[in-house]
Amino acid sequence: MNGGMAWRLLGLLLLALLAGAGTLWFRANFERVSEEEHVGYRGEARRNPLLAAQRFVESLGYAAETVDSLERLPSQAGPRDLVILPTKRLTLNRARADDLLDWMAHGGHLVLTTRGKDPESIDPLLDALEVEVHQVVPDGELTASGRPPGWPTVLEAKLEPRHRLEDLAGDAAWALTDDKGNTYGLQWAVGAGRFSVFADLGFLRNDRIGAADHAALLWQLIEAGMPPEKVWLVLSDDMPPLPLWLAQKAPALLVGAVLLLTLWLWRAAPRFGPRLPAPAPARRSLREHLRASGRFLWRHGSPAVLLEASRRALRDEIGRRHPEWLSLPPEQLHERLAAHAGLAPEQVRAALNDPAGQALAFTHHIQHLDALRKSL
Repeated sequence: MNGGMAWRLLGLLLLALLAGAGTLWFRANFERVSEEEHVGYRGEARRNPLLAAQRFVESLGYAAETVDSLERLPSQAGPRDLVILPTKRLTLNRARADDLLDWMAHGGHLVLTTRGKDPESIDPLLDALEVEVHQVVPDGELTASGRPPGWPTVLEAKLEPRHRLEDLAGDAAWALTDDKGNTYGLQWAVGAGRFSVFADLGFLRNDRIGAADHAALLWQLIEAGMPPEKVWLVLSDDMPPLPLWLAQKAPALLVGAVLLLTLWLWRAAPRFGPRLPAPAPARRSLREHLRASGRFLWRHGSPAVLLEASRRALRDEIGRRHPEWLSLPPEQLHERLAAHAGLAPEQVRAALNDPAGQALAFTHHIQHLDALRKSL
């Protein structure tokens, strides 16, 4: 073994010793630790914040369905169904509110929350049922409780309200209140049906339905009055995005806009290859020039010039073909020309002597002069 090979082997041995020592030091000073990180819900639970509530209702033996908009209700809701509406109801007008009130009077049960940031805004449902909404300063989570009639225990809910409620009529069946006596939930009968309103319906969301008595409170809503045939959970009834609104309300307009955009893009797209040469301008005929000159003179108030030119052309033609006629008296000349052309002497006299007049008279004069010229 030569000296160069020995030095190379010694270097490799030192590198292996250093790598082994580094590995031992790293394992002695560090350890593998697993940490959990919340990544949120996935799949249908991420799209539907009320999925857990729907599954809970189904586990109780009731039919449940989640819908995207209130547009399908109450036309599809049965007279004994339960509708949970945790939205701001910005598109709910007076007519739709009257339909819901009539639906409740026939046995339906409607559960909703207060709307928006302005409690003074008109709410056709709460106004009709004499419920007043008061703004409160958000102060985190609070506990509200109440015991529904016939329910064995007091129910507690963890709420994050922005409003509190006041029953002006004072006929609510039961209320959900805090330790200060502020009301955050009300329920009462409306005809054969029932109506429930809460300052916060967030306790029905996937991440909160398992806390406190939230699931039991949903159970109470189902069992209040007559058991429903089906439970409807409405995800949204606010103003939809403009493209979706156009697709629902004005599909023809949207299709037309897409077609116009397509045509514009096709027109504005760059061409491939050289541009075609512009065609040579067509040369106009003499007749077109004469017609254009006549229209110009007529539009600028010079029909007499045109009429005098036709009369002069007739006199020149008479001078070439029958020069002796030019010495005749006007009456004889008119009769002679009328006999040749098959016209009345009065028509010949008017064509040779009357002014241009209006368009109809001018046209007759020109026609008669042309007929006289061709008859010579």
